[in-house]
Amino acid sequence: MGKRTCPNCKLELDPDYAFCPECGSCLDGSDAHSQSEENIAETETETDVAPEPETVEKAPEPPAPAAEPPPPVRAAPSRKAASTDPPYRIVRLARGGGQRSEYDLPNRGLVIGRVNVDISFPNDETVSPRHATLRPKGGMVELDDTGSQNGIYTRLKKDINLTEGDTFMCGDQLFRFSLRPAHFHSGDFRHYGSPQEKKVLSILTHILAEGIEGEVFPIRTSSFTIGRDEGDIRYGTDRFMSRKHTVIKKTDRGFVLSDQNSRNGTYLCRRGTLSLVDGDIFMIGRQMLRLEAVTQ
Repeated sequence: MGKRTCPNCKLELDPDYAFCPECGSCLDGSDAHSQSEENIAETETETDVAPEPETVEKAPEPPAPAAEPPPPVRAAPSRKAASTDPPYRIVRLARGGGQRSEYDLPNRGLVIGRVNVDISFPNDETVSPRHATLRPKGGMVELDDTGSQNGIYTRLKKDINLTEGDTFMCGDQLFRFSLRPAHFHSGDFRHYGSPQEKKVLSILTHILAEGIEGEVFPIRTSSFTIGRDEGDIRYGTDRFMSRKHTVIKKTDRGFVLSDQNSRNGTYLCRRGTLSLVDGDIFMIGRQMLRLEAVTQ
């Protein structure tokens, strides 16, 4: 290490001296003191002149965000005026060249008959003066027989069990079914009896105009067919009869009436109150009618 200089008398001394032997000045704090004085001087110099305040350019404030447009005011959905259109209509089908007609079915219902009713068929003597009433109810339509003479005939949509006295229509022919063959005299049957003939299981009677009983047919087998060109009984001149129209079958659950996909259908006579749905076909007298739902 080199010589040290006394800050007071400027005497050069060995570095081992802590004090100057000449003037007694402290050698250890000399540099720090000197440095401290220099720092103070610099500080005083800096503080003598107040620095000019810097002009800070204020950053432009960002534009205020555009106010969000208020949500569109949606008008409350207007209640659609209750439709005055009836939910159903009755269609008179053209049968045998007849004219097709349509009738609205109001909520109050309507009456079908021959005279002084909502739907009248004055020229059909098989229609009673007030034959039936129709009224919408719970998504379907109720059809009431109002004490008509001939009843209401509904088209079969599936096989149905026959009961005593049931009347049904095939083509333009009307039949009555009976489970009591002993009620009929053997002379009423078309063929002579013989020991070889099977036991009579049931009876089918052909009903003529004005309810007169016509020919009586014994049913001796488990399948009895009615048709225009084939079957146990045939009606070749009936233009509404299909080639093979209807079959009466004996099953474990009794005798069943089964339409054979005939063109004009097989109809069973009903009494009382019936429930109809869209597409059901029924007959009032000789008038063929269909219930149709009105599409909006």
